Amino acid sequence: MTQTNHSMEPGSDPNQAPGIPPGSWLHRLWRDKFLKIQAIKITILSILLILPFHSHKALAKKEGPTPQPEKVSVVANQAEKEKLQQEKPPKQKKEKKSKKGKKEESPEDLFSNHLTPESGRKLLHYAFEVPPGLRTAVDFWKMVYTKYDRTYEIFHDTEDLGIVYSILDFNDLYNNPALSDADRRSIRRSRIADEKSRILGILKRLSEGVASPKELSSGELAIYQLFGERNDPDSFLAAMQDGRLRSQTGIKNNFENGLKASGAYLEEMEDIFTSYGLPAELTRLAFVESMFNLQAVSKVGASGIWQFMPSTGRLYLNIDGIADERNDPVQASHAAAKLLKSNYEALGSWPLAINAYNSGRATMKNAVSSLGTSDIATIVQLYRGGVYGFASRNFYPCFLAALETANQYEKYFGKVKRDPALKTEYFVLKWPAYLSELASATNVSWTALQSMNPQLSDVILAGEKKVPGGYFIKIPKGSLEQFNRAEETLQTQAREP
Repeated sequence: MTQTNHSMEPGSDPNQAPGIPPGSWLHRLWRDKFLKIQAIKITILSILLILPFHSHKALAKKEGPTPQPEKVSVVANQAEKEKLQQEKPPKQKKEKKSKKGKKEESPEDLFSNHLTPESGRKLLHYAFEVPPGLRTAVDFWKMVYTKYDRTYEIFHDTEDLGIVYSILDFNDLYNNPALSDADRRSIRRSRIADEKSRILGILKRLSEGVASPKELSSGELAIYQLFGERNDPDSFLAAMQDGRLRSQTGIKNNFENGLKASGAYLEEMEDIFTSYGLPAELTRLAFVESMFNLQAVSKVGASGIWQFMPSTGRLYLNIDGIADERNDPVQASHAAAKLLKSNYEALGSWPLAINAYNSGRATMKNAVSSLGTSDIATIVQLYRGGVYGFASRNFYPCFLAALETANQYEKYFGKVKRDPALKTEYFVLKWPAYLSELASATNVSWTALQSMNPQLSDVILAGEKKVPGGYFIKIPKGSLEQFNRAEETLQTQAREP
């Protein structure tokens, strides 16, 4: 078969380049061998340079689009997500500004102060952070402070506050007008005892071994699952030991009342603590001690909003048959500041100093020496010496929970009408006088004087005994001259026949 050459027409010049007009510069280039060779080289080189780019695109086109990372499940891949977040530098959040151009507080700042004004004051502050090892305990006490009031009882494990067995609701008792207070207390105690027996019975059953969770009742399964991977017989047996099962009454109502009462004294207390070079945050310890209940008296004799024992109180305060300055929030705050400062100077850290307020400085020194660490989380979790029991172990977590709850109180309680700041000054009596007579002579309410002076003994507050000369009382701010004149008038009248 004869092949037809379509590149050249019959009778054409063999040196004539196809499609190039004779006489043109391209035609002369084509006829010159040297130039033709150089042109071919340049063309080949250009093709080689372009080829990798086109090959990459062709390969990508052949293999399909670049695979994108899969969207993983938040629950199933939480560990991977946290790892990625740790590897990536955190993005800096822009501070939000209000319409007036003022910076708004970050919602992550759990301890930002909403209780007292900061402007125009030079308060000292300390950033109390929650150690990871105490987060569970702090969350437990926040729940006690903010979620359940006294009509609820919370049953929990004392070693792991993340184990909450149950919560009993006693509202039916308090809503029943036919029951007396004594009846309510009696029925409540009985129900609490029954619930503890139920929980201990389940723990005993679980300690005997479980072949499969399917064989458990709903109540047994609920407690079984609380222990997570530790759901072995030894863990359940340990949870049955004396002191491990405990019940806690909710105190949401007490905390809210404390917020209201704190308005009268908290600003002055912050100024007092700052004057001693202490962080203002330490004043929130009064919520843990007494919830700002001026009449608070413990079973062992601690008294006042700072709950000083008589022996410790006498180191800083006057305590006698006329006055007990433990019950004066201002004088007691001076004493608390002095004690906490001494603790800090001896122990070297605020967590230890705060914990020593409850358990004593010697106990904390022993804990540090015994464990070889001053880390508060380690001490709380491991130290079990002397008087360092459940209350002492939880004192610092309670403080952190109270600090966060009080400073962010609107988040948990909404708007709370707090008492106005109490504006008072001190008046030292030259001569003995009845409080009621001073009130009458100055036109100051006797009730107001009584409420301003909770440090005075009951017989003096009742008007049955005079305040001796040399003792001070608190009076409305700005009334000092008025009381001086009234005292002179009363003394003159007393001398007249």
